Amino acid sequence: MTKRAFITGIGGQDGSYLAEMLLERGYEVHGLVRHSSVDNLVRIRPILDKITLHKGDMLDINSLDKAIIDAKPDEVYQLADQDNVRWSHNLPGYQRAITYHGAVNVMEIACRVNPAVRIFQPLSATMFDASTVPQDETTPFKPKSPYATAKASVCGMVQKLRKKQNVFVSCGIMYNHDSPRRGTGYLLQKICQQVREGEVKLQGDLDLKVDIGYAPEYMDAAWRMLQLNDPDDFVIATGLGYSIATLIAHAVCRVNKDILCSRGDAEEFPNEPTLIGNPAKANRVLDWRATTVGPMVIDKILEA
Repeated sequence: MTKRAFITGIGGQDGSYLAEMLLERGYEVHGLVRHSSVDNLVRIRPILDKITLHKGDMLDINSLDKAIIDAKPDEVYQLADQDNVRWSHNLPGYQRAITYHGAVNVMEIACRVNPAVRIFQPLSATMFDASTVPQDETTPFKPKSPYATAKASVCGMVQKLRKKQNVFVSCGIMYNHDSPRRGTGYLLQKICQQVREGEVKLQGDLDLKVDIGYAPEYMDAAWRMLQLNDPDDFVIATGLGYSIATLIAHAVCRVNKDILCSRGDAEEFPNEPTLIGNPAKANRVLDWRATTVGPMVIDKILEA
């Protein structure tokens, strides 16, 4: 019997890779898309004839209800989000509405439509108390942004749904993951774009180590979680830290041309916590490990 998957955020980086992967594995793929004045289907345009799209919005429960009823999913991947941490400080109410209330609505509707549904819910490494390095599934939460706070609240709701309603929801505590499909406002895309243009503006703590993997591999981990007998939570990370200076130097070497470097205002870019994950549990239980890391992701972005 063909499995049906429903993906919120199907037009994003993660959703587009996940949709392609599920099609290759024989799934019937459905996705939620909202109206936009710009092209929000560009990442999934090559597969539009192979998937079913449902119009809706994470802030409109009626459209969510109709979309999930029509899709009748066996698996739900709740990827729709506003994941820019700095931007979340400007609109904390909107952040909570999208990240917490939207996610809870999806879970509740999906369970009503199909009590046996399996749900993947992404969380964020920014929830963690970064005084412990590396972080794993037992590391305490210490969210410092509206985005991280909303994700921690979702995690609390997932625990309640599992315990009181026996709902199958698995959470992936996702560390940075990038690809050629990532938006231009994120770290590796910024580095690659500036290197291509011949000028790198050095901002923030260049010695800060970041844990960055490759988006398609992280979506494979999400799928593996829903194939287990029981729901659980997993840190999805490379386990490796690369300094921003190292990543910039790698990109410069790959482009192999003269680069002008300038220093930005450090006060505009406060020091970030060191977030490096320990993926040992995912390695053991999911038989998953990141193989494309840091500089290798930069290679893929520059090649694209």
